[in-house]
Amino acid sequence: MVEFVAQAHGGTLRDEPLPNGGLQAACQGCGAGFVLETFVGSCPECGGVHAVSPPRCHDAANIQFAGAGFRLAE
Repeated sequence: MVEFVAQAHGGTLRDEPLPNGGLQAACQGCGAGFVLETFVGSCPECGGVHAVSPPRCHDAANIQFAGAGFRLAE
């Protein structure tokens, strides 16, 4: 799902800001708290990539984790 969101709309969606200033999240890799501010973002502690899809972007429970070693396709 992370790759799908990252590539949606020609890759422009990944850097779009989330409504209401983002979602408070806990990294699903290391557990650190952070705010997911865009549809695709990384944990500032471990670099783990997280994403949320537009229809579900109002609830942090919908954030999915791709992993600390995940690299987005360009």
